[in-house]
Amino acid sequence: MVGVTVEGSYGRYSTGPLLSHVTLFITQWESSDSDRLLQLAANASERGLGAGPKQKPCFAFSPQDEFLDVIYWFRQIIAVILGVIWGVVPLKGFVGIAIFCLINAGVLYLYFSSFQQIDEEEYGGTWELTKEGFMTSFALFLVVWIIFYTAIHYD
Repeated sequence: MVGVTVEGSYGRYSTGPLLSHVTLFITQWESSDSDRLLQLAANASERGLGAGPKQKPCFAFSPQDEFLDVIYWFRQIIAVILGVIWGVVPLKGFVGIAIFCLINAGVLYLYFSSFQQIDEEEYGGTWELTKEGFMTSFALFLVVWIIFYTAIHYD
């Protein structure tokens, strides 16, 4: 069904295909009810739910969020690389986990303190940046390490 144009006390309003069935139903009601519902339909259309103009999203990414995303994905890359290395080299136990934690935290600390030279206090301190995304990278590291170790060294 094509859009329908309806006139009410709020002026002339054109609906898109999604709202045309609702608009036809509304026009059968009393004028006060239909005008109120047409206003609701116009509001819905303005919010992007109908054929009206789309609104911009009400959120935006800040440079802080983008930097935290870089840290997060950098950790994931480190986890995959170290997991493959630990799996190929038959490294086992607590020693492998401890070395991963030291390398992961150390490389990230060097990245944001020396290479990027950011103010750590803007992000909640050094500890907040050091632990950003650590647990997910640790889980990914364990999965990759186990898969590669099992595939290569399992008898």
